[in-house]
This record gives sequence, C-alpha cells and structure tokens, in this order.
Amino acid sequence: MSALIGIGSVHPGFGPVINDVLSFQYPICISSCHDFISSNTSIFIAVLSAPSNFQKRNLIRQTWKNHLKVLHQEGLLEIAGFGFILGLTDNSVIQSKIEEESKIYGDLMQIRISDFYRNLSLKVAGLLNWLYRMCANIDFVLKVDDDVYVNVRNLAQFVHTYRQFSHSVFGAGDPNGGWPDRDGKWEISYEEWPWIDYPPYILGAAVLMHGSTIVPLFAACQTTPMMPFDDVYLYGICRGDRG
Repeated sequence: MSALIGIGSVHPGFGPVINDVLSFQYPICISSCHDFISSNTSIFIAVLSAPSNFQKRNLIRQTWKNHLKVLHQEGLLEIAGFGFILGLTDNSVIQSKIEEESKIYGDLMQIRISDFYRNLSLKVAGLLNWLYRMCANIDFVLKVDDDVYVNVRNLAQFVHTYRQFSHSVFGAGDPNGGWPDRDGKWEISYEEWPWIDYPPYILGAAVLMHGSTIVPLFAACQTTPMMPFDDVYLYGICRGDRG
C-alpha cells in the first residue's frame, strides 16, 4: 500500500502512514476525561454498541454502569469516563431516537462511519483516536461489547492487582491463534488474508488495556493494513510485540 502524504504520524518509528485514522468526526460526543490525580486506578469504559441497541444500553445503565458509581464513591476505581460507542445509521427514526437518548443520558459517542460488523476495526480506531486526543493520561481502558455483563468489583480487583503492568492488554483468547474462515459470518478472502492461520489474539468482547497502550495501538492502526475483525486486527496483529 502507498503511504499517505500530508498526514501527521502518531509515532514515526512505526513506519509510513497508510490509514488516515486522525480525521474521524464525532456528530455526538461525550465530555473529555475530567482532570484527575492519578492513583493508577483511573479507567475509561467504552461499550461498543449498535445504533438500534437501545434496550441493551438501558439494561447496562440500570445494572453494572450504576454499580460503578458505588466503586467510585468507595475509592476502589476512579471512573474518568464512560461512553457507548456507535457508528452512523441510515435510518432517520433510529437516528432521532439516538439524539434524544444522548440528550437524556449524555453517554453516547457517535463516530461518523457506517456501523456494520466488518467496520469494527475502523470503529475501534475511531475510539482510539478520541482517547489519544481527549483521554491520554488514563490508567486503563475497558473496551466491552453491549451484550457483556461486567462484574465491576472483579474489574476493580483486577485493576488494583495489575496496575503496575504497563504496556499490557488483558483478556481471554487462544495463544495459538486460529484459522481464517473462508465462508460464513467471519469469512475473509485469500486476498484479504492469504495465510493459513491468524496470530495469537485476544477475543474482542471484553478487553482491558493499560493506558500506556493507547498510543502504540493507535500508531499501529495508522501503519497496518486494516482487516475487518477487530480482535484479530487490534489485539493480535497491531498488539504484536510493540511497546
């Protein structure tokens, strides 16, 4: 792929820029991470959600998002920010409902990209761009899907245990990688991925990232050809052995 001209590099040491990941726009956005005195336990929580998943977002608000407030009050976690991460919908009724939802709750971030499954890597890149610009000093980022229930006390205990492990990404996965599907939901063509297996990667449903990984992961997105599956791409290929 040819290098893009005139686009700033997140980290020049990662190679030529081939993906323009610095120009995302956010029609709906949340507040930047508030100022905090780092205790090594500050966290931003990003919930990836489809535009029409209103019920799932409300269930999270009524359950584990609400429980986060208790941990914050008890000083067990410093909640620096929370956002449901959406892309665009071409349904005007759904978009109007999203705009009303944002006015009520103030916890939606909408990225100006089409929201469909094979755009997930781009969606996470849009999240990383926002974190890079608006939340750079955070200690941890939890990226989780909207069909996952988070035990927030387990999360707090994990953060306290591993808060000194900089440049680390935590989650469940297969250390042996896996085999690319050539048909079905997770189909990938030989042109997109000519190799017989994937590198080891972390499953994308729930990933905890140390804040020090934001810049290198984002720089890797800028310099690594995109592929549609965010877990293989972000937490396998881009994660690699980079520091």
